Amino acid sequence: MNHGDLLAWHYATRKPVRLQWAEGKIVSATEAAELPPRDRWVAPALADLQVNGYAGVDFQQDGLTAEDVLRAVHALHRDGCGRFL
Repeated sequence: MNHGDLLAWHYATRKPVRLQWAEGKIVSATEAAELPPRDRWVAPALADLQVNGYAGVDFQQDGLTAEDVLRAVHALHRDGCGRFL
């Protein structure tokens, strides 16, 4: 989906916000009058300071391949981790 919007609770203000995006980037975040679902929140991506593996990939294994690392990276991204070491 190249564009759209989302109504959610802001993690810091705890107020309703409407996010709009286009071409994969957020283009606006404004306070909303409507109430979002109780369990929909927006917050910055997570940063994990020590990842030893993910999605069944052990970064310490012998024979680790680039494909293994990419599988873990894509899974981390999918699950909300924006940065990791």
